[in-house]
Amino acid sequence: MKKVRKPRYCSRCGEEIAADELTSLPSTTCALCCNMQLEAAQIHQEKRHAAPAGLPLLHLAIIRPQ
Repeated sequence: MKKVRKPRYCSRCGEEIAADELTSLPSTTCALCCNMQLEAAQIHQEKRHAAPAGLPLLHLAIIRPQ
């Protein structure tokens, strides 16, 4: 008797993942979602490097309540 294959679905978008695709992916997301996650991480990393190294210093002219 042949075993019935359980369908696997992407944990992000819910699309069915093919068996050959499932073996080549590192997680339970489809290839499109995996690629989108990698691109988002790359954009986040680039923005992080482009951001200034800290908060700007406050002006000394600020009046503090006494």
